[in-house]
Amino acid sequence: MKKIRIIAMTMAITILLSGCGWSDKNVLLAHEHGLSEDVDSVSSLTAGTQQWSGTQLCIPDEQAMYEDEEINAQTALLFRLDQPEAVYAKNVYQEMNPASITTLFTAYVVLQNKELSDTVTVTADAVSNLYRTSEQLLYGMLLCSGVDAANVLAIETAGSMEAFVRMMNAAAEDCGCVDTQFENPNGLTATGHYTSAYDIYLILRRLSEDERFMKIISAGTYEAVYKDADGNKKEETYTSTVQYVEDGVSQIGSVSIVGGKTGTTQSAGHCLALICENREGERYLAVVMKASSRDRLYEQIEHIVKKIQK
Repeated sequence: MKKIRIIAMTMAITILLSGCGWSDKNVLLAHEHGLSEDVDSVSSLTAGTQQWSGTQLCIPDEQAMYEDEEINAQTALLFRLDQPEAVYAKNVYQEMNPASITTLFTAYVVLQNKELSDTVTVTADAVSNLYRTSEQLLYGMLLCSGVDAANVLAIETAGSMEAFVRMMNAAAEDCGCVDTQFENPNGLTATGHYTSAYDIYLILRRLSEDERFMKIISAGTYEAVYKDADGNKKEETYTSTVQYVEDGVSQIGSVSIVGGKTGTTQSAGHCLALICENREGERYLAVVMKASSRDRLYEQIEHIVKKIQK
């Protein structure tokens, strides 16, 4: 498989492409280890500050040293979202259990296929029907990692969980994610379900351009008002699982927190993808995956984010 990818990348170097599809996908093939041996042909691809094939992707140099003894999580990165600037990178292409960070990809597919105002009928154990909107379910999924919300959105969007997972994997491939494969839309641990910090960067690079998504992840709480099968009004409050948003803390040093998504299971450890802005209004993505505890997760994300203080 890697030999095939290397050949594809070598051929793609001479072709000018653009957008989220083949351009991004071919650029990503540069991270395959076989290519890094030919420094002359790929030096411009791995500098982390170059534009190639009409894209604006961060491509960290695997041969470069990003030493930081404070970071003992399995993988971490700090990339600028709108320019090819890789500030920090550690094991960014490693296949990881993403837990409910999976729902970023779920949200991407839903937002491409559904209107926020669409009414969704939720059947729970064939006992009660709840009538909500896609917007309410997205808030429940992204703010508080609602497994049920992810499942309902998947079925509503594609007709079945299996069909939606196929849509997720197709969307990931189209955006250049070569270290990703999904088995469900909710992030529960499953064999063959994985992504990488780099692929999380790729999907958030797209989602950060969607005002609907950014509004949701920047919310500390959300009041959902819906009806049950009898037409009775129901209310529920969703609270963000992101510490900075949940606690109303909007800064790490001089860096402003925009929003993010957590993911935690025994297998995945403690994970966080966090979008933030420095004083110049430059927007960055910080990712830490498989930290040993919640406290260590936030200690390390803060350490990384402070690298862009000005």
